This record gives sequence, C-alpha cells and structure tokens, in this order.
Amino acid sequence: MLELHRLQELSKDITVLFVNDSKKFREESIEFLKKFFVIVDSASNGAEAFNLYQQNRYDLVITGIKMPLLNGLEFIKKMKEIDSKQTILVLSAYDFSELEKTEYCNHVDRFLLKPVASKKFITTLEELCLIIHSKDDIVDTNERLETIEQKISALEKKVDFIISKIKD
Repeated sequence: MLELHRLQELSKDITVLFVNDSKKFREESIEFLKKFFVIVDSASNGAEAFNLYQQNRYDLVITGIKMPLLNGLEFIKKMKEIDSKQTILVLSAYDFSELEKTEYCNHVDRFLLKPVASKKFITTLEELCLIIHSKDDIVDTNERLETIEQKISALEKKVDFIISKIKD
C-alpha cells in the first residue's frame, strides 16, 4: 500500500509511452499506469511507437523487445539518437542474458522479465521516477549555472570597463 502512495506522488507529472504487441497485456498495463501517470500513450509495435515518439517527448518509455515492423532494440536505438538521456524500461518475456552483453544494455535503465510480480513492477517504476526527477534536477542546476556564468561574465566586462576608465 505504501509503495502505491509513493508511486502516485513520484509519478504525477511524468509522461509514459507504453509499447507492446500483445493487445490484452497492453490494455491491462495502460489501465494500471493511468492510475499514476499524467499521460500514458501506447503503441502496438516499434514503428508506431517511434512515430509517437517523434511527435511527443516522454519522460519514460516502457517497451518490449520482440515486436512487428520495428523491434524493441531498433526502436531503442532510434530513440537514443534523438535523446541519449531517454529513460527506458524494457519489459519483455525475452531472455535478457544475451541482451545484457550488447551495446543496448547501456541504453536501457531497467530490464524486467515477464511475467513480473506487481510489487517488483511498482518498485521499478518508483526507481525510474526518481531517475527522471534527478535528471530534471540536473537540468535545472545546469541552467542556473549558465545564468550565473552569464552574470559573472557581464560583471567582468563592467569591471574591465571601470578599470579602463580609471586608467584614462
């Protein structure tokens, strides 16, 4: 129960793209995710998902591996070309042991093997929400640093100007 409240608090402003080729699993998962996340879009294959991804940016993408038209690995690669920091959860019945030896392992934040226990799924979503929020904090901090650097630069120019006037 505590996990659900924590997830609700962490996820309330996070957008999700859920990609899975199983209609029943996709619909059940979306119903669950909509209880927590502000926006949950879905796609039944990687090509459809990539089209949605190009039109919208999502905080979290949850995808399978084996899908028609564009498989999950190709979809992940294309997403990472657009946004190398995209938060990704792979949720699949596919054996990850081989995947973890490939370059794709570096592109994915978490892997969950289906069927997944609901508690594990909730805990993983909480972890991913924390990752997303920490990325937002880093962006905010970087923006503040840039503003400070601009102010320092402007002050340096003013000081240089004052010094040049004093020398004259």
